[in-house]
Amino acid sequence: MKHRLLLKEEATRDVQQAVNFYESQRIGLGIEFLHELKTYLDKITENPGMFRTIESKQFANLRRFPFKIVFQVRGDLITVFSIFHHSRNPGKLY
Repeated sequence: MKHRLLLKEEATRDVQQAVNFYESQRIGLGIEFLHELKTYLDKITENPGMFRTIESKQFANLRRFPFKIVFQVRGDLITVFSIFHHSRNPGKLY
């Protein structure tokens, strides 16, 4: 069963900030980040149970970029709370 996906406003901001940063480093790198992010979001919607759970939230670490996707599954809806850079304070994960 494929789940529906909802990105919270903070997650959308996280993505835009990351894309802007990577594009400022090298043209096209932001697009590469988006491609990897989409791949992981697709994996999450197809099989959210494959990712670890801590305190009712689940986490998916991107492979190439130092980010994790913080999400929660309720029924057929997956809510993405943030696209969290590993250098940020983990106390503010969600």
